[in-house]
Amino acid sequence: MMNKLNVLTILAMTAALAASAQVDIHMNPATYSAVEETQFTSVSVGFSHKMADEAEKMELGRGHNLADITVRTVRNLKGGGVAWGGASFTTGRLRDIRFNSAADYLRVEPYVVGDSVGGSRSMQQYTFSGGYSHRIGSRTTWGAEMDYRADIEYRNRDPRVKNVVSDFCLKAGLTQGVSADYKVGANVGLLIYNQESDIDFYNPMNDIFEHVNTGAGTTYARFYGSTSQSAYKGLGFTSGLQFFPIKAPRPFDIAASVRFDFTDMDFILRDYNDLTLSNADDYRLVSDLSAKIEAGIVTFRPAAQFGWTRRIATENIFGTASGNSYPLLGSRQFFMTERSSFAAALPVVFSAGESLRFTLAPTVARAVVHGHYRLPERDFKVAHLTSGASLAIDKYFGKSRLQLKGGATYTDADILNRHFVGLDVRKGPHYAIDHNFRMLSSDRLNINAGLNADIPVAKKAQFIFVGVDYSHKKVHNHGNINEVAARVGYRF
Repeated sequence: MMNKLNVLTILAMTAALAASAQVDIHMNPATYSAVEETQFTSVSVGFSHKMADEAEKMELGRGHNLADITVRTVRNLKGGGVAWGGASFTTGRLRDIRFNSAADYLRVEPYVVGDSVGGSRSMQQYTFSGGYSHRIGSRTTWGAEMDYRADIEYRNRDPRVKNVVSDFCLKAGLTQGVSADYKVGANVGLLIYNQESDIDFYNPMNDIFEHVNTGAGTTYARFYGSTSQSAYKGLGFTSGLQFFPIKAPRPFDIAASVRFDFTDMDFILRDYNDLTLSNADDYRLVSDLSAKIEAGIVTFRPAAQFGWTRRIATENIFGTASGNSYPLLGSRQFFMTERSSFAAALPVVFSAGESLRFTLAPTVARAVVHGHYRLPERDFKVAHLTSGASLAIDKYFGKSRLQLKGGATYTDADILNRHFVGLDVRKGPHYAIDHNFRMLSSDRLNINAGLNADIPVAKKAQFIFVGVDYSHKKVHNHGNINEVAARVGYRF
């Protein structure tokens, strides 16, 4: 599914690069037959707990308690085909969400209905995926894949929020051999997104008013206090190009990929005869490059990633209502947000015999976040420079494996511009944008540690796997953010 690249993921990007240092070629479903796949089935359960002294973004809340069960399978078929599929169920609680009544905030911002009271929500998520790829001759493969996600979020006290999300992606791709060692691939896909959001009040005497937020602390005053039903309709595409090696024991490999996504999202007020209040165009570009260089007992795995996103939002302007009809007078682009980032890692793998391996990964990342609202003029720009390192130790006991890992990064935040005309932090939406900016522009230290283990069982190629990860983030002048996640599963 298309996950929105945002500043929080940019700050975590160095850890992801250090952990994998490889290009994810499976964005193209045809690659399952283009390289040699190990068939397996896995069943796992996981748990995640996050708690922040202060929310990094108030519309996302201060943390969560989530549990899930996930099933995944890959099967090699006769005649050069590969089939795969997966499903998951996640349930839990999202804590202390304010100024946002919608689900998938990073997907639909800034146009959300919200209030200053907010609260925690219960959530349930179902995901399903499946695909098939096939080899044509010795050089060409094709493939197709479907992903579907269904979410429901709700709160059982005023304001009583209920959000229902449907998120669908259908992809198809091709790969072609360009030499005995490398292939190129291309894929394209369709994205369809829908969300229905309802807000209800059981207490007729409440004094909670819903704002129609339009970005940078602004609201659409005409619909203040009376909006209870809204919706989002999104349509877009995803595309990608890949260059990757055919799996073989070579001392040098290189891989690269480029992905470009576009989504057009409408924000609709159901209470006003399905009035389309705004439209947002979302652009996303991600490019990855990685290599493997073997030199005796040492292997270098340099990796780099560039990311860019832009969201341009247009608001519709309506005339005097006639009954339940609102004549459209015109449209104007009011809101823009842009994020660009670059991250690099240089993992170095030291092999000490057959049973011990050390991976040291220095990392660095640079990100710039820019937001602008036209009237009243509000503009901000913040740069982040993140540097750090991680260390993983893998110890093998026969077929068993134990991994210990840890690392730290420090992010230096630099305010390049802050211009908020008419901002009064005593007002709810104004307070939210001020808080979010202060968190965005704060330095932070992130320390993480983890443990993974693979334990073979009696039968061949069957494993029990266990993983625990912990992250502690210290945000300057804004307290701590702690997160722990655990997973246990069976792979056969």
